[in-house]
Amino acid sequence: MSIRWIETDDKAGLRPAEPIVCPACMGEFILKHQRFPNRDEVPKMFIRATTIRPLSHNPSAWVNDMTFKCEGCDYCVSFGRPMTEERSVQTIARRGGQIAYLPKEEWEKNEILRERLKVYGYV
Repeated sequence: MSIRWIETDDKAGLRPAEPIVCPACMGEFILKHQRFPNRDEVPKMFIRATTIRPLSHNPSAWVNDMTFKCEGCDYCVSFGRPMTEERSVQTIARRGGQIAYLPKEEWEKNEILRERLKVYGYV
């Protein structure tokens, strides 16, 4: 799966240039969460597949971990996209200093997700 990313000036800071399509059901993937893990908690090796990991050629690189979920079948995919330190710090500042971002306002715009959130009492 080859995806082109664009940097944005919102709380997400980074988005796919085109919608990501689910390989299982052909539904559209929705951003589930993003995270810049605390730099102090990052060892010089893989923590797990979905967590920030230093690049071998640049162990101090900033990586924006993003998880997307299919709105149709709940299939999840995660991407770790390197960003410059400057863009990463700006994005964290737009989030009010939070390293994690849960796009609840985006979920509420999606009719399918809004109904699921109502069932679980989130809306």
